[in-house]
Amino acid sequence: MSRERIYDNPAIAAMIAEFDKAERLTGVATRPIEALRQYLNGLKRSRQPLPLWGAHPNMKLIAKTCRFSRKEFDRDPALVAELNAYAKLHRAGAAQRS
Repeated sequence: MSRERIYDNPAIAAMIAEFDKAERLTGVATRPIEALRQYLNGLKRSRQPLPLWGAHPNMKLIAKTCRFSRKEFDRDPALVAELNAYAKLHRAGAAQRS
């Protein structure tokens, strides 16, 4: 069955639109950078530490939590820059509290 047939049926089209609206309201990000920003903001609000692997952010765990592939960090330098900027602030804040 083609996708166009789904949208020919008003009941199905309404169900899809309602699902899409509900998903957006839950804050589910569509892009990895958005998911990462939401995750980091959540850590900041809850005052939880950034997961580390040694002295570096645990990219595997962070990607899994954000629901994207670890490989996205290799593909998108903006993701790494965002994470490193947060990690730098996190380390500075931890040093001040010590």
